[in-house]
Amino acid sequence: MVSPIDTLGRASPRLPSAPVADKGGGSFAASLSDAVQVRTGGLQVAAMRTPQELSLELAQALRPALRAAGIAVPPALRIESGPNGPTLADDPRAAAFESMLAGQPGLRELASATLGASSAQRAAALASAADHFLKHAADPRHASAVVDRYTRENGNVDISLRFDGGAVTAQERGPDGWRPLKTEDEFGWELAQASLRYGSDDQALFDSLMQAVSSRPAQGPARAEDGERPAKPLEPKDGEAENPLTRLSLRIS
Repeated sequence: MVSPIDTLGRASPRLPSAPVADKGGGSFAASLSDAVQVRTGGLQVAAMRTPQELSLELAQALRPALRAAGIAVPPALRIESGPNGPTLADDPRAAAFESMLAGQPGLRELASATLGASSAQRAAALASAADHFLKHAADPRHASAVVDRYTRENGNVDISLRFDGGAVTAQERGPDGWRPLKTEDEFGWELAQASLRYGSDDQALFDSLMQAVSSRPAQGPARAEDGERPAKPLEPKDGEAENPLTRLSLRIS
């Protein structure tokens, strides 16, 4: 049986504190991967298949199953994990959808596996960005604190699968609603902005952060689906003083 990363459908492994250096030669990404494995009891999610492959397979399986169950699409389905497995939150088609999955356990497990793999993909992107950030920061202690705080504030999000009748796309819930999963490049830019927002005024650190996040080709922010709001750059939170370098960071991004 395929086991999802998290039965609640959240990209929420217990994130370890970000190490500046690992005595065993490991990395933040490896530590997070270990945390994910502990959370899943060591089970692999749909071994040897990527989230994209699972999404394609799920879309192909959903089309005939939904037609047979009399479930109309559009409007698009938003599949989330509930206490009893995949469901449609706040959707009048939820009962028919869950009944359909109850009669097709293979389809139900495929939906759960796709949710879990999408959660793991996002967690891996965050872990890789954090590793890169830690390796290139001028102030390792400050960078470690930034990664630890950022992952606590942003590592735990709801994940869903949007099916529009043609394709399945994984999305995460942001402050402005559902949006595509964040990429490694997006996490890298947000870590640099977070470092400034969390209170560093060291120009050398600022220069090294810009070099760190610019050292690989930028892919740019993921595009939002039609009718959905694009993600906004990080803004200072209520009660936090805005660092003057934040404005420069936002202009660069």
